[in-house]
Amino acid sequence: MAEVILKNRFASEEEPLAPEILKAGAVSGLAGGVLMAVWAMFATLALGLGPFAVPQLIGATFRGPEALLQGPTTIVIGVVLHLLVSAFFGTLFSMLVRRDTPRGIAALAGVAFSLGVFVLMTFVVMPVVNPVMSSRVAMMIGTVLVMHVLYGVALGTTPILRRKFARRTEQLVPTKVTISAV
Repeated sequence: MAEVILKNRFASEEEPLAPEILKAGAVSGLAGGVLMAVWAMFATLALGLGPFAVPQLIGATFRGPEALLQGPTTIVIGVVLHLLVSAFFGTLFSMLVRRDTPRGIAALAGVAFSLGVFVLMTFVVMPVVNPVMSSRVAMMIGTVLVMHVLYGVALGTTPILRRKFARRTEQLVPTKVTISAV
């Protein structure tokens, strides 16, 4: 008797990764972006700058120095831009981390990644793209650093989300077929 084992079409290693990576990255990035925004609101209130100082500063990317004097439109632009960038970096992190990464390692990797984003955005991108924000962030660098650490903690949930969003069409149990010669 010969025994043949048929595999399911997609084993867990062969599944299409793009949808799971995009979803997990966007969700963890957006969650981190929201954590950053909440911390920024409380921190800037404590500094006497008002709760929407950071979105206004982000909005200065498109509006220039007048953004600090303008109202809700600039705040909305700042929030949308912040969340888009958060989702982008979340997706980038999701491409770098495996779905079987342990929680503690994923959290440390998320914080390390977010500190790299902090350095890149604060000292390379921001001075070129948004000099208004760059000059003001220097006065609240500790707040911005804590914001990025919180973002990294949220990124640490990416492997869990990748497992959740992984495509599971069938049980991954091989089907055995017995062929007998008569």
